[in-house]
This record gives sequence, structure tokens and C-alpha cells, in this order.
Amino acid sequence: TSGVIQIGSGSPVAVAKVKSFELTVSRSRIDTTAKGDEWKKSVKGLGSWTASGTCHVDFNEASQTTLRDNLLSGTAATIGADVACAFFTGGAVSGEKKHSGNGVLTQFTLTSPEPGDGSPAEFSFEIEGNGAIAEAAAV
Repeated sequence: TSGVIQIGSGSPVAVAKVKSFELTVSRSRIDTTAKGDEWKKSVKGLGSWTASGTCHVDFNEASQTTLRDNLLSGTAATIGADVACAFFTGGAVSGEKKHSGNGVLTQFTLTSPEPGDGSPAEFSFEIEGNGAIAEAAAV
């Protein structure tokens, strides 16, 4: 099965026509090397996550409009607001792994196909996590 991205809280909606997505989770390191140490030392720092995705454009699809409006044309209360996100690599089915957290849409790119090649237009987006991302089994 293909990957699924859901947005929204309460009753989340699957983003339509997802072609691919990438979820990156990282943790910084804090240097604790002391003067005279011969080897670098560090301790764990802060965690962070980002996500990006590519979809075939469907301007009539509400889930795609919600993503775009979060960055482009929503109300003052919704532009740049956190959005609940969930990412499923094996589909949103019971037992599959789900990664979820709140994030902010930071980039939206619309790409037009070459004239006459028959490919659909695509849009890509980037989300910056705001807080932890959790892993759990989908229910």
C-alpha cells in the first residue's frame, strides 16, 4: 500500500493524491568537551522533525485546500497555525505504524508539467514540527 498523510485533529482527513512523503526526525548534540580532553564529548540535545510531501494537484480536493490555506490564504487565525499531522508508511490501517505530531506548513511549491507531456501538475510542501512526534500503531 502507499503512504498516507492525515491532517487535522478530531476527525483527521487524508491528504488526497499523495505521490510521496518524507519524515525526518533528528536530535541535536551539545558539546561537553573540556579543555585538555583528547576526544570530543557530547550529550543529547533537543529533538526536532520535519516532513515534506508531493501530491498530484486537485484544486477541488478539500484536504489539499486546507494545506494551501494554512500558508497562503487562510484567516489570520489559521495562516501559520499548528496543524495536527499523521504519517503512515503502510497506509492508515490497523496495526501499521503511525507517526503523529503538530507542525506548521513552512513551504508550498506548485509545479507545472511540460506542455503536452500529459503529466498532472504537482505541488510539494514542507512542514516543520512544533513539539514531539510520537510513534504508535494505527487503530
